[in-house]
Amino acid sequence: MKIKNWVRLPLKNAYNVRDLGGYACQNGETTRWRIFLRADNLTHLDADEIQLLKDYGVRTVIDLRSREECAILPDPFLEDAGVHYLNIPLITENVADVTKTITGKAPQDFLKSFYIELIEHGQGVIKQILTEIASHGDGCLLFHCAAGKDRTGIVAMLLLGLAGVGAPDIVSNYEVTYTCLRQDSKFFEAAGPIPIEVCMSKPEYIEHVMAHIQGRYGGIPEYLERIGLPHETAETIRRRMRE
Repeated sequence: MKIKNWVRLPLKNAYNVRDLGGYACQNGETTRWRIFLRADNLTHLDADEIQLLKDYGVRTVIDLRSREECAILPDPFLEDAGVHYLNIPLITENVADVTKTITGKAPQDFLKSFYIELIEHGQGVIKQILTEIASHGDGCLLFHCAAGKDRTGIVAMLLLGLAGVGAPDIVSNYEVTYTCLRQDSKFFEAAGPIPIEVCMSKPEYIEHVMAHIQGRYGGIPEYLERIGLPHETAETIRRRMRE
């Protein structure tokens, strides 16, 4: 198969692997293809799909899942000599067991508060993730969690915002997640009693955290500066993303 630039990669065993390329930036530039991929769980990829990702340019994988999640469903790139694998859990108390923390809350309220918690209480981890992203060498970097929606969605939002992508495109990038995810029967079997609304990617979920960042910090670049991400690190990521 000839490798092209894909918005969503044609994989049979992962449903939400998408390129962050092709978005218009505020300065007239465009986000580059094959620099960053956002993804869901990769555990069930077969050998051909793993090779396709390598052919697409993947050289680094950042796994945002908890240690427990990784032990239950190992990442196929964990011991791949051709790919640099990092597990940096983007977790708070609320992500450890959603079935417990959602009790008594409306799904939309849970997700909105969860995203704010990641932004406010996960600042050290977010800084670490972006520092690793900036230090990544040539090739494409893939970051993922279990569904490729919440933790992955927050990182994608920050990267796109840092590149100067407008809010409507950031929201639409998040919103399409459920369209991809609902094809994955394994995910919904594993989700068990979690309300279906929690699995959805309604625009108001991500708009809420974006409004919070804008109101409290002045924007995504300002938020990243406030959490201690060095200016040169942010600039490295920005330059890498835009063309």
